[in-house]
Amino acid sequence: DQNDTVDAFGNGPNAITGIDEVPDKATIQALLTGTGPGSLAEKMATLPGALTIVLSDHASVNVAQDEGTFYMGAQTIASSELAAWIGTLETNVKALNPAFAEPVITVIGACYSGGWLADLAGPNRINFASAAPGEESYRGPLEPVSTTLVPSGLLRSGEMFVEEFFKAAELGYNLRQIFEIATEKVEGYTQIDGAGLPDLVFGDRAAQHPLVDDNSDFDPADAAILAASNLLQDATGSNPNPDGQLADSHYIGVAPGTTFDPSTTGVVTRSEERRVGGGGGW
Repeated sequence: DQNDTVDAFGNGPNAITGIDEVPDKATIQALLTGTGPGSLAEKMATLPGALTIVLSDHASVNVAQDEGTFYMGAQTIASSELAAWIGTLETNVKALNPAFAEPVITVIGACYSGGWLADLAGPNRINFASAAPGEESYRGPLEPVSTTLVPSGLLRSGEMFVEEFFKAAELGYNLRQIFEIATEKVEGYTQIDGAGLPDLVFGDRAAQHPLVDDNSDFDPADAAILAASNLLQDATGSNPNPDGQLADSHYIGVAPGTTFDPSTTGVVTRSEERRVGGGGGW
């Protein structure tokens, strides 16, 4: 954007307004790990704000290794690689500004994206996945678009959770509220008809269950943690730090009490890494 607070990478046959370049693994790595004048680390240290990274396309997960893989054409990014790049960025920002205390936010909109959360977990991180480790992430309903883009004038939403996530963000909700709104929409849309038993972990008949980890406890083998990462609980004396507490005090694009600018949080549902800015965000 005009303030250089959003970098968007996208591919596909149709040009999309706001896309800076075709996604490239080395470029994304350099963006997150670079140092020096004009680097992301310098910008964040100079004008502190939360970093938001959004990846939306196809993905897979190796359950045995608890490793996620995101596909960008012939290239891939592993969840452990993205986690390492974020760790480098956090170190670089802290070296320039030891008082920096803003979180890193990731939104992974892809099948099996819950398989990323264990690698991405860390202090002061808020990580969202559109689906549990063993679930596909569904496209949304048909929506009206310009006939110059699609002759029929209808195009199916490419990643329903990501789209609903940013629709809620445009209304100025905090990240916990955004997650809960998008999750309700997705689970309602993916309900499976029939009289079969409900899902043993999540207790419903939805085919897709978005997850959030912001307390660094994610374990895909722990059914209780999986359930608590989907249906968020309030803090109690016995559980003072459940998922959703950090998200409850952070926003995308704006700070509480400021005027919301929807132009800072547009969604591109292709392979992407983007910094969402405006009012104190990257």
